[in-house]
Amino acid sequence: MARGGHTRLMVGVPRRREREQRSRSLWVLLCCVIVLGGLIFLFTVRGIRIRDLRYQLQSSLLGYEQALVERQDLESQLALKDDLASIEDAARERLGWVMPGEERVIFVDRTEESSGGRE
Repeated sequence: MARGGHTRLMVGVPRRREREQRSRSLWVLLCCVIVLGGLIFLFTVRGIRIRDLRYQLQSSLLGYEQALVERQDLESQLALKDDLASIEDAARERLGWVMPGEERVIFVDRTEESSGGRE
């Protein structure tokens, strides 16, 4: 009888080893899947971030170019403001000023007066 019990133990050992090996294989497979999924997630997130940064860079470059154009326009306007002839022209047009000894003449178009009164 002792021999029969001993035989039963020997028969169960290979099955237990097979289950342990299967269990280890499943754990290794599960770990590989988790690591692979983590890497895919990491690279996907980084790719999205890089795409967003490229979009922001393009927007910044466009804004920079617009600012340069506006700056050049303002610098040209500032140069005109320092010119005495442009200051005199602006005073005549905007403010209606005249030089001493000059007379101011205002021309009125009759069609504008008549159409303005009828509407």
